[in-house]
Amino acid sequence: MSTVVAVVNPKGGVGKTTTAINLAASLAAIQRPTLLIDMDPDGACEVGLGFSRSAIHGGLFDVFSGRATLSATIHQTSLPYLHFTPSNIRTSEEEMQFAEAATDRRLMRDLLTGNIRDAYDFIILDCPPTLANLTVNALVAADTTLIPVNPGQFTVKAIIRLVKLIRIIRDKKINENLTVAGFLITMFDARTRISAQIERDMRAMFKHLVLQTMIPMNARVNEANYRGEPVITYDSQCAGAQAYLNLTLEVLYRLGFTPRRRGSVALGAETPT
Repeated sequence: MSTVVAVVNPKGGVGKTTTAINLAASLAAIQRPTLLIDMDPDGACEVGLGFSRSAIHGGLFDVFSGRATLSATIHQTSLPYLHFTPSNIRTSEEEMQFAEAATDRRLMRDLLTGNIRDAYDFIILDCPPTLANLTVNALVAADTTLIPVNPGQFTVKAIIRLVKLIRIIRDKKINENLTVAGFLITMFDARTRISAQIERDMRAMFKHLVLQTMIPMNARVNEANYRGEPVITYDSQCAGAQAYLNLTLEVLYRLGFTPRRRGSVALGAETPT
């Protein structure tokens, strides 16, 4: 059965969607069957994976509104081990309906049962930058959370709100097994004092929960986003791609899995068995 990871931070601009895409792609690159689900109405994952609007045949909005099954909205990506379900929100009215459907906080959890969870090693949920219904749905469905933090936009208040919400979900036994895989420092620039200071502050505050891997400021990651592909396929040797591979191995280790070696990557077009 798959492990469900919610990539979440109530503050925007922290590299959340970029992290969700590249964590999912890196898992796929080491031959871990992975499903990325976009729960953000902005739908940035479909752009980051290079999907045109005409290539989308349904998404999570259609599932939440009862017009499609989750399996019917799964799209194959350019990576053989990576599948994708977009949010597929096209209007402000649909966005409101999407959020309204998510008032049933167990909806996502109930969708991720049976054949869906059995088909993948990992399911990655890209959450919206808010702690409203859609994010609560993701946290109720998830086994663990990954929390990206941008040193340039770090606010303790947003992180504390998120940690409190996770604690409430656990304490009220809505999802008592929910864990924090770690805080991921993104867009790290070793040349600036603020990045170094915030890294020190975070490690003092959250101790072992702060991942050793940090994602550096890297132009190739931005270029990959613009081109509509994960950085692992755009330039697998650049610093950003190597950092996301290291992140993936560290997360696997923290979750109790035996990581496959970094050299075992699957970037071709063959279909996984």
